[in-house]
Amino acid sequence: MLPTSVSTSLAVSPARPTDVGLIQALLEAEDLDRSAFVLGDFVVAKDATGRFAGCARLKHYDDCIELSSVAVSPAHRGHGVGSTIVAALLQRSMAPMIYLVCEPKEVAFFCRFGFVVLPRQDRPISLEPKLCAYEAKLGAMVVMKCER
Repeated sequence: MLPTSVSTSLAVSPARPTDVGLIQALLEAEDLDRSAFVLGDFVVAKDATGRFAGCARLKHYDDCIELSSVAVSPAHRGHGVGSTIVAALLQRSMAPMIYLVCEPKEVAFFCRFGFVVLPRQDRPISLEPKLCAYEAKLGAMVVMKCER
């Protein structure tokens, strides 16, 4: 079961070409995954005034789909925007299984959406390069999976 939205004044929708610059700037500022940028993979959240509040995507690999690039603008943090974006993206997806790579401190957040930590032997091969790159930069990383 997905958590209910804390932020009720957000609209989450598929990203449009006019959102590209905002998405790329936020991902760069947060040093998040900008590789293989496909606009159609992203959703964006906008507040009641139409201001960009954040984004996330489902990134497609040969052997899996990854929840990636979850980011909230600094002005919108602490108001449930990340939860709203993740819940909306997962609700829209028909994928039976979704993976993600995160820092250990983020595990509890993603567990709320039904994700569980995977042992190394159960991780998709296609996520290994990303996992290794982030481990070299940030230290310990975790791979999680949500079966639906």
